Amino acid sequence: MNKDFLKEMVRHGTEEYTYAQYHVRDLLYPFYMSYHWHNEIEIIYIKKGNLKIIIDDKEYNGVENDVFVVNPGQIHMMTTSDLSVDYYTILFDINLIEFEQKDEMNTYLTAIRNEELRLATYVNECASYKKILAYLKEICALNEEKNKLYMLDTKLRILLIIRVLLENYMADSAGNVYGGKNIAIKREILTYIENNYSSKISLGDIADIVHMSEKYFSRFFKENFGVTFVEYVNSVRLEKAAVLLNTTDDSVTEVALQCGYTNISYFIRSFKKSFNVSPHKFKNRK
Repeated sequence: MNKDFLKEMVRHGTEEYTYAQYHVRDLLYPFYMSYHWHNEIEIIYIKKGNLKIIIDDKEYNGVENDVFVVNPGQIHMMTTSDLSVDYYTILFDINLIEFEQKDEMNTYLTAIRNEELRLATYVNECASYKKILAYLKEICALNEEKNKLYMLDTKLRILLIIRVLLENYMADSAGNVYGGKNIAIKREILTYIENNYSSKISLGDIADIVHMSEKYFSRFFKENFGVTFVEYVNSVRLEKAAVLLNTTDDSVTEVALQCGYTNISYFIRSFKKSFNVSPHKFKNRK
């Protein structure tokens, strides 16, 4: 089973080369990558199949040759039931392509890092989309083959992609492009869930943290994430369980307990409902 889709929440790249590339294909089961955010730029290229992506509350049904950009700090998620899907995700820190000299390009890069400038999400709308797609395919090939100077060639092509987007006005400049207070609250909620999914999470506790009543928090959560708080926490736990089942030798019971489930039967039922297979079979087919 291809495991690249399980790696989104781990560190991206190395200190020397802050670039990571994941090629997702050959899925055995549907997958769901919960809402999350990071400080890197992420570019998603769909080679084949269908992929549902939500970025900043806007839903996209990605198909073959679609390209999407996720800017630093943007909240996003991905899911698909199309087992034939084949797509690349590349992530890189701005420092990968920054220059010591504070020139015009660095001014743009700093603005992107500081969330003052946002590259367009749906790249196919760019007049020079084919040029960007060609650069992106070259980047993916470079980091699979890893020939001499592939790191330098990757950096050059990333800069060219950003240049083409800027040249074609595929960027928004505004002091509030990320939704202000709501985005900060959503990030705080997601961070809390990420840090506490393995233990009991109380709706009342997290409502207190973001200074809301339980009733208002429940409504806020459903409006912003499309599901109830309980449904979302369960989806995160199942996502984490899938990672552990595929990457460790821990038993199903151990995995369930590590992911915040105290009722093993409930975990098994929930997992089977989500992945259309029992956790035992899922683990044995890794």
